[in-house]
Amino acid sequence: MSDSIRIAAGKVQGQVTSPAFKPTQQSTIQLAQPVQEQSAAPKIDPQKMADQLKEIVEQMNRQMKETNRDLGFAIDDRINTFIVTVRNTNTGEVIRQIPNEVVVNMAHSIEDLKGVLFNETL
Repeated sequence: MSDSIRIAAGKVQGQVTSPAFKPTQQSTIQLAQPVQEQSAAPKIDPQKMADQLKEIVEQMNRQMKETNRDLGFAIDDRINTFIVTVRNTNTGEVIRQIPNEVVVNMAHSIEDLKGVLFNETL
């Protein structure tokens, strides 16, 4: 098998000869233009993402209600985390919360102390 390839001015020209493939003329392939560099940081809209997350939580809550499951989903904006609650369907009593209510309260307390514990101004 003999191969010959020629590259000139953004074009690749090649000729391949083998017993299985015998072209009658040279083949020319146009290469794509080089990709220009784009900014490394993707454009993310935090408000749009927060709205989408809230919509997802609402959809999950509706679906749980439709299937007669007493699971509740919520987003705690103060500590920026999801909270899942499992309730007794008869009494409405919270059987379990993930993360635990004590952990959420502790995270709220730490969030309140952030400015007190560390102040960037000297």
